[in-house]
Amino acid sequence: AEYTKTDDKPYEQFATMLKIYRSLETALKDLVSTLKEQTVAAYQAAFAELEEEKQKLNITEASILPDFDYLLQGINRSKNITELRLKLRQVSDFKTDGLKALYDFQHQQVQPLQAGESSTPQYVGHETEVFTLRNDPDLLTTIKNEDDLNAYLDTLRQKLSQKLKNNKVIILK
Repeated sequence: AEYTKTDDKPYEQFATMLKIYRSLETALKDLVSTLKEQTVAAYQAAFAELEEEKQKLNITEASILPDFDYLLQGINRSKNITELRLKLRQVSDFKTDGLKALYDFQHQQVQPLQAGESSTPQYVGHETEVFTLRNDPDLLTTIKNEDDLNAYLDTLRQKLSQKLKNNKVIILK
């Protein structure tokens, strides 16, 4: 629209500007469509993994995981490129939160008491901890060679082993 203010004969360039506008509009619609497809596919994969884990843990409670249809409706309603890119980047957080919810739910379940056992509740699963690599200053490093890699893996192994010794299920993020 700027050309209409600065050009003394904007009507001469109107056809060209209209073609440019239509090309940009088509490109943006294609980008939104592609982002929607990628985002939906990523969430479908994450949700399938969460459902599989839910079955492995023998959890039948339906309300632990978010409603997938509602999530898809939100993605399909969106026409904002930035919003779709953000949702796509949040898939790993969605999966991490879902895994934590499943393991926390399992941990809250109490095993039935057998005859002669004490009345102290025994929980089915282990406590869950989300371990975020980027929040640990010891793990923020540059790896230049195999020795650096081994040192990094040793540090990571030590930190995770300590959490396992404390009977925790670790979800890496």
